[in-house]
Amino acid sequence: PPTILTAVASQVMRVQSSDAKLQWVDSHVVRAPLADAQACASLRKHASLPALSALRGQRLGTAGAPRSEGANRSKNMLTSLFDLRRVGAPPAPSDDDAMYRQAVEQRLQAGTLTDMVLSSCEDTPEQLAHSIAAIRGSSAAIRAAGASRHPTYLASSRALRVLERKLAVLGPLVHATRMLQELSQRREEVVDAVFAGASPKEAAAGAFGLADLAADAVHPGGDPSVADRSKFDAFVATFKLHRHHLALYKARAVIEDEEGPWIELIAARAQAGVEADQRDE
Repeated sequence: PPTILTAVASQVMRVQSSDAKLQWVDSHVVRAPLADAQACASLRKHASLPALSALRGQRLGTAGAPRSEGANRSKNMLTSLFDLRRVGAPPAPSDDDAMYRQAVEQRLQAGTLTDMVLSSCEDTPEQLAHSIAAIRGSSAAIRAAGASRHPTYLASSRALRVLERKLAVLGPLVHATRMLQELSQRREEVVDAVFAGASPKEAAAGAFGLADLAADAVHPGGDPSVADRSKFDAFVATFKLHRHHLALYKARAVIEDEEGPWIELIAARAQAGVEADQRDE
């Protein structure tokens, strides 16, 4: 029947087509003899290949060429951004230091640098000044690179204002505390100056009014980190120290320890003056 003949003819044509393709492949594919392949492998084994970096330099034509100004600017910008993100982090003594890793984890859990500065109760004026200098130095390089809209730069700019404000509050308090400790080592000299006519403020130098300074340094509500920061400009101009800041405890402890000897000395000098006046009469 015609249907059977058609199927047989189609099968014959497919077989012939397959044979033709195999013949074409055999005639166009060149197979290397086994000996030639072994010789090539031997050559590759003993050949000295140039370093990859040298090949890359030859291909690009930049081997030994100095960095362009744009490349240096980009590198400085990335380095500065890296430094900004790590302002306030403890220095890394070693990669396998468990205490350092724990400190970094605690810092990351604390949130941003702004949050950390607001909630910290242990920072010192020296630490704040160091962080301020680090941010200012890195920020200058970022501005020079034209990346002043980078999120890291914007966040660090806010943190810088918080650092400067906290230093303005903490610095005078710590200075007055240290001055009172220093003056207490020579209190007789100071008292003599006051009885000779000098004003207490002049004689006591930066330690005068330490108690009032400590009372005024506490943030309203006690914790600036939970205060409303929606009006950031107003907040950053008015926030103060956490109520549990160590500098406050230090100032109060120094006042408590030193006020007794000061009062006794002043009272003794006053009594001596009264007795001297009575004798003169």
